Amino acid sequence: MIDEDRSLVISQPRVFSLDEMVAVWLHAKASKSGSERTRLQYKNHIEKFRVILQSQSIDLDSQDEALISSLAQGYAAHSEDSRVLAGASHVSTNDN
Repeated sequence: MIDEDRSLVISQPRVFSLDEMVAVWLHAKASKSGSERTRLQYKNHIEKFRVILQSQSIDLDSQDEALISSLAQGYAAHSEDSRVLAGASHVSTNDN
């Protein structure tokens, strides 16, 4: 009988950096639409939002979900030209 040394090797899952995770997210979004313009818009927005987060000494992976949420709401409420957007932009066409 042959005595073989058998050992179980458990490797740690690869840990992606936040920048890598953002790149994967952008790739997934671009793959869905197939539009370079859409990819660039997503990239522009995520970069701008991360600058806002970093100005508060946090980033997308922060545990302070309440602060991230508040900053996201503020970011989403403003247009590219800094106009405040209405909370509801749906316009009813029903004249009743």
